[in-house]
Amino acid sequence: MLQGLLSEFNTMHNTRDKHIAMVNLTREFQTPRRVELLGSFLSSVSDLDIVASVVAFRQDILSVLGSKTLKSSSTFASPSSALFLSSALSILKTLDGKITKPFLSEHFAPEKLSLVRITWDSPASLLEQISNYEAVHRIRTISDLKQRLGPGRRVFAFLHPSLPQRPLVFVNCALMKQAPDNVACILTEPVPSDAEHSPSTCVFYSITSTHSAFQGIDLANLLIKRVSKEIHSEFPSLTTFITLSPIPGFRAWLEGVMKKQIDDSLFQASEQDAKELLQSFLSSSKFTSDPQQLQMLKPVLMRLCARYLLTERRGGASSKVALDPVANFHIRNGAMLYRINWQGDLSRRGIENSYGMMVNYKYNEDDIAKNHQQYVEQGLISTSIVLDDQKQPRSQL
Repeated sequence: MLQGLLSEFNTMHNTRDKHIAMVNLTREFQTPRRVELLGSFLSSVSDLDIVASVVAFRQDILSVLGSKTLKSSSTFASPSSALFLSSALSILKTLDGKITKPFLSEHFAPEKLSLVRITWDSPASLLEQISNYEAVHRIRTISDLKQRLGPGRRVFAFLHPSLPQRPLVFVNCALMKQAPDNVACILTEPVPSDAEHSPSTCVFYSITSTHSAFQGIDLANLLIKRVSKEIHSEFPSLTTFITLSPIPGFRAWLEGVMKKQIDDSLFQASEQDAKELLQSFLSSSKFTSDPQQLQMLKPVLMRLCARYLLTERRGGASSKVALDPVANFHIRNGAMLYRINWQGDLSRRGIENSYGMMVNYKYNEDDIAKNHQQYVEQGLISTSIVLDDQKQPRSQL
């Protein structure tokens, strides 16, 4: 039965139809006994085709659970239909929590994943997917791809036999002499001829998951740790493992607070000119390139960005989870917030995300476990940046 249902879903192309069919499917799992039977069946599965089908099945479950259009669909407009939808979504959550997520966690456990270095000689299908899925810094040309695969650069991916030639998650690395403060020196500037001669710093500058089905299954964290060991074995001179990361939520957060005027302490008395200038960009994704204006805005935005990364929490002040998703990912993995970089990414996306700022998160092997524990248990963020009483950033370096 299960294989037939999975095959049926995989042939559907209309998202709305698939969502409605998924909700209707929950009639098959309305009792705990049926959920238990499904779990028992899957626990004995080793067929790679079924594993691949469950990957697609969980992707659909998560799509339904996150669907806003489904909840407003006329199909479920009546009170009885709305009640059924609510019950169905609850069943899907149970199905995912007890069946599909644990199943994928087991079948995509570390020992079942292959770490592969992607090179220019890798199969064309892999190179195409690396180019198409890259989520942080878009690959526009063959030259872009060659730069990221060439000397002084590494790309690693996890593969699994159930999804052959499909990278599950991949990371881009740069071998350097010091931690970079801008992404252009990695993406567009010529690579130094001695880049692979005793590098001291490995920079993780992009990490991309290619499949939403692995949400909540921490493949990216595992990849960083495996790659760190792999690269260090190739280059024993490496002493620093650090990221150059975007700050995707900063501008949206700041502009949201400014529009709602919910925080009078956001700007200091001496920053009114900067505040007025920033207000002029509220209805636009643009930003200034005027040197004098940038000089005025720099200390203000650097201070506010430090506040955003260190103190703003998802779900309110009582939450332990950093509001910025990239910050939460790296800090939860045991990294420390090392440095905020002014004009680190002047691409359109960089300006729209964070006025062009980027951040380094540093992985110190001796501190990873401690940093992870204090963040998860207490919400404390390890950092070299200190905020004083006026939430002004100061470096401990």
